[in-house]
Amino acid sequence: MKKLSLSFVTSACFLGLASAQTFKRLGGCPTLGCVFPPDQTDFLAGAYFDIRVEVHAPVNGSEAYNNGVVNEKFDLCVQRGDGPCQDVKKFFKTKESKLETWSFQYFEDLFARDAQAPTVVNVASKVYRALRLTKPGKYSVKLKYNRNMETVAHWTVREPKRRKAKNAIFFIGDGMTQPMITAARMIAHKSINGKFQSLMQMDQMEYLGHQMTHSMDSYITDSANSASALYTGHKTHSGALNVYVDSVRSFLIWCEPYPTTNAILLVAQLIRRSEIRDNRRNLAQETRWTSRYRDDCSHHRCYTR
Repeated sequence: MKKLSLSFVTSACFLGLASAQTFKRLGGCPTLGCVFPPDQTDFLAGAYFDIRVEVHAPVNGSEAYNNGVVNEKFDLCVQRGDGPCQDVKKFFKTKESKLETWSFQYFEDLFARDAQAPTVVNVASKVYRALRLTKPGKYSVKLKYNRNMETVAHWTVREPKRRKAKNAIFFIGDGMTQPMITAARMIAHKSINGKFQSLMQMDQMEYLGHQMTHSMDSYITDSANSASALYTGHKTHSGALNVYVDSVRSFLIWCEPYPTTNAILLVAQLIRRSEIRDNRRNLAQETRWTSRYRDDCSHHRCYTR
């Protein structure tokens, strides 16, 4: 009986693993309507950002819709608190965006990848550049598409706290997880009856915090999106740096005239964005750095797959 139970559990586990090996169509976009920045995003009041919305129509696969024909009529509105949901152009006092269309492919699971049978997705999209929210509070961004479908992104805009320090020194230990810190503490410091006789410098700091840097679409992160989380407080797609990843495929579209489609902006990047507008320069031509942590803090690197 024990052998039978063990065999059943083992089979169930393998079956679960097999069925769970699926790939997301697009990180941060669980439905056929996508809003970037995505749901659960936090901003500081006055920070600049871009909004991109996408409507997907998969041609094949488990999410196939309308034979792959995209409904290009969709609406986007922004609501602050319990107030009315205003059209995005009126809310941000900006111009209408040009409709863009393209297609992309992805594999729904490992079986599709092994069979080289991709799912094709047709896309209709609009992007609104250099926007900002100056009033703290809760916001809802609602994308209505395909007649009766709706995607809602809930944003929180926080009021910046009064600055107490002129400068901050940010130390990043690459791969310095809790087990590595514990190992260093055990090797370098003597313990008597369970009490360390000396402390590491980080153990003596007045404040010590932890930050989760895993990406939006995976618990296994890499240096690009972990650096984005560390420096900006925003989670992004695995392999992306300082951007919310949309489905645009062209490298040139991503890099001209803006560094990326949905940039998470730092102060240095705001200056560079201004330079791009004035001088029509391409950030991809700037000096490349060998470290993504330094790269993240200084300038954008265009996202490629």
